[in-house]
Amino acid sequence: MGVGGVADFEEINGGQIEIVSGTFTKDPSDYLADRSVIVEGTTYTVVHSVLGVEISRTQTEYFSDLKSAFDYVQNLEGDNYVIDVLEDFEFKVDNGRYITLNKGKNITLNLNGHHVHGIMDAHETITSWAEMIYVKNGHFIVEDLSGDETGIMSFEQINPEPKTWYGNYMINVQSGATFTLKSGTLTNNTKHSTFAIAVSVEIEGGTANIEGGKILGVNSTSCIRPYNSGTLNISGGYLSATAYHMIFIQQHESGSNKIEVNITGGEFEHLGGGHAISCFATNVGQLRNCTVNINGGKLHVKNGLDSYEKNEDVYELLDKILKDNPNTNQTTSEGAVSAK
Repeated sequence: MGVGGVADFEEINGGQIEIVSGTFTKDPSDYLADRSVIVEGTTYTVVHSVLGVEISRTQTEYFSDLKSAFDYVQNLEGDNYVIDVLEDFEFKVDNGRYITLNKGKNITLNLNGHHVHGIMDAHETITSWAEMIYVKNGHFIVEDLSGDETGIMSFEQINPEPKTWYGNYMINVQSGATFTLKSGTLTNNTKHSTFAIAVSVEIEGGTANIEGGKILGVNSTSCIRPYNSGTLNISGGYLSATAYHMIFIQQHESGSNKIEVNITGGEFEHLGGGHAISCFATNVGQLRNCTVNINGGKLHVKNGLDSYEKNEDVYELLDKILKDNPNTNQTTSEGAVSAK
């Protein structure tokens, strides 16, 4: 297409169109109805945008990848921003941390009924772990404002051989940071080795609030792992695990680290393998400063935990888990796991 000509975008299905550089004869949005933009001036590049950030009533910025959108809002002056997903898209997580949130912002990812799909190719990576979103500080929120709440954020590993990955986390919440799931679905399908740990939400000192939505543990992955320290609050939503621990509480270091889990609502379905709530101490021998307070919620267990085939209040079942599995669910007088 020559200078001053018409750019035809008929091959692009849906979403927004962004023109990088070049001079327009008029507002490009005037031409999007027939998928053409009249331009004049220098050479330009067409980018298919899949995310939008509303800066004001009259200004919306568009982005073609997730990292660019997060980097952009973190460098704005305000504290509260919403990133809207405009259509389904996928992206590759090459090494280590893909996105780091470290500017203390309150950032919401509105799935908007779409699928955000991260892919990790073990043939092309050099590290032993991967994190899609690392929340160092601030507040990261995932919700689906589409109405039908069909939005999904997923993490998948392809070509697992010949490398063995140890830890793959979709969202990692650090000390001083907060993550909240209000609606939509999170699922991590990256575990392909015996000793790997793969979770949708990893808590390492921070706070995770599950108020709604779904977290699905598939292919031997856990829904949530509080590790060493941090707080998990579950007041709603749905968690399920098909072949591993649903909530995996693990302490690796002794000392003043404290883990607290508070469950006041939600539905939990454990379909086999591991435990619905697993309390595990690595190296330190016994759990210390760890409490699990359960005052509500519903748990259904199938083909796991001695094949309990019934529905009952989650606090009643946890009490039975602690009594029937004293070696796996370790408690001490210093840090008792309690069912109230």
